[in-house]
Amino acid sequence: MTETTFRNRAVVVLDDAGRVLDELLDHMSEHATVTRTDDGARLESPFGTVDILRLSETVLVDVVAPSVEILALIRAFIAEHVFEFAGEGTRIDWSGDGLGDSLPPQFRLLRVTDAFDLTPRMRRVVFACDTRGLDAPDAGYHIRLLLPPEGREPRWPVQRADGRLDWPQGKDALVSRVYTIREVNADAGTIAIDFVLHEGGASPGADFARRAQVGNVVGLMGPGGDGRPEGRRLLLLGDEAALPAIARMIAEMPAATEIDAFIEVTDAAEEQALTGPARLALTWLHRGGTPAERSTLLDETLAARLAGGDLPADFVWAGCEKAVAARLRKALLSHHPNRKKPLRVYAYWSRTP
Repeated sequence: MTETTFRNRAVVVLDDAGRVLDELLDHMSEHATVTRTDDGARLESPFGTVDILRLSETVLVDVVAPSVEILALIRAFIAEHVFEFAGEGTRIDWSGDGLGDSLPPQFRLLRVTDAFDLTPRMRRVVFACDTRGLDAPDAGYHIRLLLPPEGREPRWPVQRADGRLDWPQGKDALVSRVYTIREVNADAGTIAIDFVLHEGGASPGADFARRAQVGNVVGLMGPGGDGRPEGRRLLLLGDEAALPAIARMIAEMPAATEIDAFIEVTDAAEEQALTGPARLALTWLHRGGTPAERSTLLDETLAARLAGGDLPADFVWAGCEKAVAARLRKALLSHHPNRKKPLRVYAYWSRTP
């Protein structure tokens, strides 16, 4: 049976097309396999293919994807980067499938159905929504929440004819933050998101979670990013911000998996009961009164594991503060510069200067 595909074509009129195309393809190589030709390139990724052909100062773009939703994502991605490198004097004319939709790709409306504290510093908000695709085996764990200003009727972003997203401004401006879907309940039509209740300083997500009332409406874009890791033996490290992602991995990995997890929190009151079918060795690290951004508990934990030589893990995953993540990544690569097995270290947040 022939797989159904969807297609968009674009005519892009540029000044200095050669320079723009070179910069664009260099950047795209971070996100797709780029095969250059004498007059263009082909970009291949799990999401679809993009063929680019340069004709003097005009560039033709041909996008093929398995759904109109993914097609719209690719269209927005290409458009944003073309305008980034070429400037506002550019023109993009799209044709093909799925044009004319006003809401962005993968947009969903969420409505609060419940909110409660899991621990003194972690609050769960449950949302009713269309859950289709959110719990697929290959779905990413992360979504972008769009929080409207309190007391105003929400206005959501729309996708322009040129592919870019047009965001509400002024009093209607949205707060956009990335979170992990902690749990998907397809039968109930709900998802759960856990929010760290930061102490001090402005934190729109934490403020929203504290005030959340049944019936409150927010927007969602996604999912994206990484999801369930692959490997029989996993080493997981993280602080509170990464706890929802680690908890979901623990809950979803198959029984044959061995998980060694180290999670840093303030104290014993922040520990949660994390369970799943996998064989789990879970260690809670308490930093006490040390500020999270100054803690070295994760560094010390990883150093102790590396001191024994080769890491006994097929997959190493870490999520924490930006500077801590940089140190962990450096330590891993310095001990295993030629390591073939996956290493994923993410900066989940950054300390305030």
